[in-house]
Amino acid sequence: YYMTEDKAKKLEVIFVILGCILTSLICVCTVFQRNMIVMSADEMGPISIAAYWNGYDWSNVISHGAYYSYGYSFILYPLFLLFKTPEMFIKSVVVVNSVFSGLMVLFSWLVAKEIKPEAKSSFRVLVAVLCGAFASNVARSSSAWAEVFLALLCWILFYSFVKIYKKGSF
Repeated sequence: YYMTEDKAKKLEVIFVILGCILTSLICVCTVFQRNMIVMSADEMGPISIAAYWNGYDWSNVISHGAYYSYGYSFILYPLFLLFKTPEMFIKSVVVVNSVFSGLMVLFSWLVAKEIKPEAKSSFRVLVAVLCGAFASNVARSSSAWAEVFLALLCWILFYSFVKIYKKGSF
């Protein structure tokens, strides 16, 4: 059986999309089984900023913690508008982080295609899925930590830098 180059490219894209979806599903699989909100101090910083922007006074909650991750708070801000209960808000944050994990598969694949276009497509897809679904990424996706978003930003920047380098100028 001979596969044309066009069919091989389409098949690679299909596997990347499946890898994105599978990674997101792995990360989100426990979100709807949660009945209790458990949060660390690290999660409270960006959430409290987003809460403040939505008109909530969390000063007693965060008075002993730090305000940081303002960029991630921009992601959380609209979730406060969409979901009025704390349980649904936290679940929505986990879903968003799971989508970010799936997007890491896409951007790592794009980087692999740019850096090593002669590599087998199956190798590029495997590397991309492993980059998106590595253990600490999956673990962090099930919380409201900013690290998943930051890791995605690193992949987006890396891809952008590779494209700029290949173009030869800014």
